[in-house]
Amino acid sequence: MGKIKVLVVDDHTIMRDGIRALFESIDDIDIVGEASEGKDAFQKAQELVPDVIIMDIAMPGIDGLEAARRIRNINSKTKILILTQYNSKEYMLAAIKAGADGFLPKRALGKDLLLAIRALYAGELFSYPPVDSTIVDDYPHDAENTPKSNRRTASRHRSL
Repeated sequence: MGKIKVLVVDDHTIMRDGIRALFESIDDIDIVGEASEGKDAFQKAQELVPDVIIMDIAMPGIDGLEAARRIRNINSKTKILILTQYNSKEYMLAAIKAGADGFLPKRALGKDLLLAIRALYAGELFSYPPVDSTIVDDYPHDAENTPKSNRRTASRHRSL
């Protein structure tokens, strides 16, 4: 099996550098590109055809949610993981509605990010904290705009 091709999209260089460093020693992950805003993400998604895109929401110009919508419209196979400082149900639902396959707050651990990437690559949805799969099924978001209810939902949470 080949490596999982990942595109990292965040307007903070230190976040992109940190994610790249986190996965340097992971054998099945290959960071194939980076972008600092949504317009760049859209272009690089077309050029690089990554398996998974890690996308921030708040960025200058085109934000992560609009970029996810645009990417989803041209490519239903690339999985989109929203990695954001915003950790609320409203943002999670907005991400799902925009076409994201997963949602992870930036306060999560590096191992949670790795778990999310692998889950999305395997065709699962991912949420942290876990979300009821019926909520996800209410928001169809693939290219044909049909529910993805046949996919398993992976979730990860820390005990308090």
